[in-house]
Amino acid sequence: MISDQLKANYASIKAEGLQLMAQGDTEQGILTLELAAQIATMHPILPSFVDEEIEQALQAYHHNDIGDIEYQARAKTVVFYNSQIADRGALTQQYLSFFIEEGYKVLFVVPYLRNTFLGKDILRTVQQAPNVTLCIPKGRTLKSKMRNLRRELLDFKAELTFIHLIPYDTIGFATFSNTLSSDRYYVVHNDHTFWLGKNCADYFLEFRDFGESIAIDRRGLKPQQIIRCSYYPIVDGVPFQGFPFDRSDKVVALVAANPYKFMMDPERILLGTVTTLLEKYPQLVVVIAGFKSNELTNYIKNNNLEGRLVYIGHRADFFALMSNIDIYINSFPLIGGLTTQYAALAGKPIVGYSRKEIESTNTAEQLLKHSAKKLTYTDVTDFMSQIERLIVSKQLRSEFSEKEVVDLVTKEDFDKKIKTIISDPKKHVKSGHDYRLTHDDDLFLSYYMERKHDVQLVRSRNNKLYRMEKYLGGKVFAVRAELVRVVKTTLRFLNIPY
Repeated sequence: MISDQLKANYASIKAEGLQLMAQGDTEQGILTLELAAQIATMHPILPSFVDEEIEQALQAYHHNDIGDIEYQARAKTVVFYNSQIADRGALTQQYLSFFIEEGYKVLFVVPYLRNTFLGKDILRTVQQAPNVTLCIPKGRTLKSKMRNLRRELLDFKAELTFIHLIPYDTIGFATFSNTLSSDRYYVVHNDHTFWLGKNCADYFLEFRDFGESIAIDRRGLKPQQIIRCSYYPIVDGVPFQGFPFDRSDKVVALVAANPYKFMMDPERILLGTVTTLLEKYPQLVVVIAGFKSNELTNYIKNNNLEGRLVYIGHRADFFALMSNIDIYINSFPLIGGLTTQYAALAGKPIVGYSRKEIESTNTAEQLLKHSAKKLTYTDVTDFMSQIERLIVSKQLRSEFSEKEVVDLVTKEDFDKKIKTIISDPKKHVKSGHDYRLTHDDDLFLSYYMERKHDVQLVRSRNNKLYRMEKYLGGKVFAVRAELVRVVKTTLRFLNIPY
């Protein structure tokens, strides 16, 4: 089986990395362990969702070669580490806004310049805030970056540390697993994947029952380390860019997700349901917003759905787009977290499907403060019937705009919760949990296997990035990013999805 080969590849690459570390070739060893962690992230091959051996090797390396980070903390200071930043993506802006408004002195750390290019609004906020300092650790190698980051942390002397990692960030994990003088909070934004982090934080901020259950039952964290902290969507003022069709007399449904989130389903349940509805209801148009997918483009063409299943690409005006549709259809087999919240904020009806076996990871209701209506269906017929009811009934659609029906966590809710957590985290930890996890590992993995990642291609790409950083420095990525921006601007001008 392909999954067995992938597991063997993971074990082999992990063993290679551990051997390189033991032999003293730590730079290549860390890079190899990072690749192993990346493979485990891309495919849920580890039922535990963690790997203690990788974490222990990285922690020991930093302890022995870089050194622990110990100091006398200064009050009202916080290190906020983000592996990468993206405007309105993950949870950077929610936490950063809180720290700024509460008057914390903030050291805002991003490990690489190249990991800032999607966060122009975030960088603007950082530059304009007098109490925030941007830190991109100097150095062109993993070791030099860790050494320089350690110096920055020793100088800054943070009272609090908030750790917001991509799942395979070896620099962030190794550094904070050896930070001894700060209360450390791990911001979990992808609870459904493997991640490095179990041994680098004191508390883990989870946003739903599923994440709490995975953390305790699978990752082996203690309930006394888990704190529930739901988030809210960031809204900007980007004006609506319109639709590439006449909106008059149309019922517009939106699927907002990178296409892999539903193209990885070999049965094409979501697309099949949408296709059937488009054939039945001439007033229906389904818009798909996400990055370019040749597979999706071919599906539209092969099923003669041009003009009905409309692929509009990635949209910077996302909340404005959501505000101008009629129905939001969640992706499957991977749900949209923030997109579900944007739909609730815009007062749009939410409907989604999940196989019963993996219902826990796809339940939209868990992402909201309150829902008096059923949003997620485990029967395809029921799923389709709900969309049909929403198509024909404007009154039913309007009911979702009432807070008594569907409501979500607000900025005020979030800020209040974080403030009370910081003041006394032990008051907010779990005493246990009774949530019954519904998550079939084999089925979940089978969907990921449809993506058919080439492990050697991923290794080659990682090594290329490493060499570019080492020999040319971070600015070379800025030049490349500008070229990409020009191309995307041109494609938008020509109304070509990307």
